[in-house]
This record gives sequence, C-alpha cells and structure tokens, in this order.
Amino acid sequence: MYLLTGLDGGTSVGITSRRSATRARRAFDDSEAQMEFTCTAQQAGRHLKVTVAGDVDLAVYPHFQAAAATWAATGSDVQLDCSGVTFMDSMGLRVLVELWQSLNGADRTVTLIAPSERVSRVLDLAGVQGLFEEADPGAAEHSAA
Repeated sequence: MYLLTGLDGGTSVGITSRRSATRARRAFDDSEAQMEFTCTAQQAGRHLKVTVAGDVDLAVYPHFQAAAATWAATGSDVQLDCSGVTFMDSMGLRVLVELWQSLNGADRTVTLIAPSERVSRVLDLAGVQGLFEEADPGAAEHSAA
C-alpha cells in the first residue's frame, strides 16, 4: 500500500510503502522481516530537505519519481538524506540522476547527506557519484539555517 501526499503549502510531501521482504534478493538476510520505504520532504530556508529510507526499487519507482518531480518544481536546492536507504536498484538511481538533471539545468544542486553504503555503491558502479555533492548531517543542518 502506498500513501502519497502532495505539497502542503510548499512545505512537505511524503510517501510510504510497506511490503514483505521475502524476495529472492533478501533470502540471504533473515534479520529483515519487513522493509518500509519512506520519503518525506520539508522546506528549510532555501533548501528542500528530503529524507529517504528503506528499499528504493522498482516497486516504489512511480511514487519516488513523482515526488522527485515535485521537489524539482519547488525552485529550491535539494538536500537528500539517504542514510536510511537499505537497498537501491537502477530505478532508484534513475530518479536521482533525473533529479540532478532537472536541478542542474536550473542552476540548482542536489546534495546527498550521509548516503548509505548501498547508495554510494550503486552511484559508484554507475559512474555517477561525482554528479552529486556530499555533506555530513551536521553541515546540512548548518546550511539550512
């Protein structure tokens, strides 16, 4: 089940997806009984702070892509906290690259805040890690103030 809420006065948007982790790619890890995808955004000054967690894959792609299009339309730089992302496939990568293309063309930035090892690995394997600025969580909070 997915829940997608629109921008509330330009301040927030959220998506939630819950599904069983019995897929073949999770068969090796019995500790993850259920994965949840969440995506929330909040305006923080001239930045839109987005927090993404859980599995970012084909199952959530349409919702993640729609949310990213909304973020691109805000006119803000995007700070994307991916520290809670537990899995990312090529569809999640596609959303990130499309978001970067949209913002870069408008002279805005996408900054990855503490990307998880899984996000960094996908970006590195695809050869696109250099497209994104990276920052630690403390630096992102300071720049939003």
